Amino acid sequence: MKIIKGFSTKADGNMKIYSGVVHTSDNENQKNKENRRKFLEKAGLKDDNLILAGLVHGNRIVIAKDSDKGKVISDCDGFVTDTLGVILGVTAADCLPIFFWNKQETLAGIVHAGWRGVQKEIALEMINIFVNKFGCSAKDINVKIGPHIKDCHFEIQADVVKNFLGYQTSIKEVGGGKYLNLGNIIKEQLVSVGVEVKNIQDALECTFCENDKYFSYRRDKPKDIEAMLAYITIV
Repeated sequence: MKIIKGFSTKADGNMKIYSGVVHTSDNENQKNKENRRKFLEKAGLKDDNLILAGLVHGNRIVIAKDSDKGKVISDCDGFVTDTLGVILGVTAADCLPIFFWNKQETLAGIVHAGWRGVQKEIALEMINIFVNKFGCSAKDINVKIGPHIKDCHFEIQADVVKNFLGYQTSIKEVGGGKYLNLGNIIKEQLVSVGVEVKNIQDALECTFCENDKYFSYRRDKPKDIEAMLAYITIV
C-alpha cells in the first residue's frame, strides 16, 4: 500500500462544488466535475471513488468507507480512512488543505481549515482520530500543509485577533495592520500533542501571491468561488 496525494492549480480549472447557489448553473457544476475527473485521471485515479466535504468551517471529520464513494458529505470539513481506493477530497481557495498519513501508509486523512477551523483545532481532531480510533502513535503521523494564504496577505481585524491571543508569535504587525500565520499555528498545535516537527511540512507557496498558479478568494473576490482540489488516497 502507498499514499497518493495532490493539489490542483488554476491550469486544471475550477474544482468548486456549488451547492444551493441559485446564480450558478447546473452546467457550471458539470464543468467543474469534469475538471475534477480530468485532474484525478492524470494521477491514474477515478473520480467515481472521490468523496468530497461540503465545508462548513467547523471541526467535524467523517470516517469514510467504501460506500461513501461518489458522495458529497455536506456537514463536515474533513475525512479519514483506512480503506483502499477511497479518495478523500476538499476544495480550497486560500484556506489550508492539510494532508495526514501514518508512516506505514495504511491510514490517510485530509481537512479544510480556514481561520475558524484552525481556531476550532480541526488538525488536533484529526490526530485524536488517528490515535484513539485507529491506534496510531502521534510520532508516526506525517502532516503536509498545502498552499494557502500566508501572513504576507492574510490581514485580520480585531474580531479575529481575539481568537488567537494565545499564538502571539503567529501575529505580526505591518503598517498598522495585523497579519496571521495560520500554518505556524497548526504546527504549534500539532507539536503540542506529540507530532514530531520533522514530520510536518508546510508548503512555501502563498495562494494570494501566486496569481498565475492558484485561485485566491481574498485576492480575486469572485462572484462565485473558484477553488482548487486537494486529495489523498491509499492505493
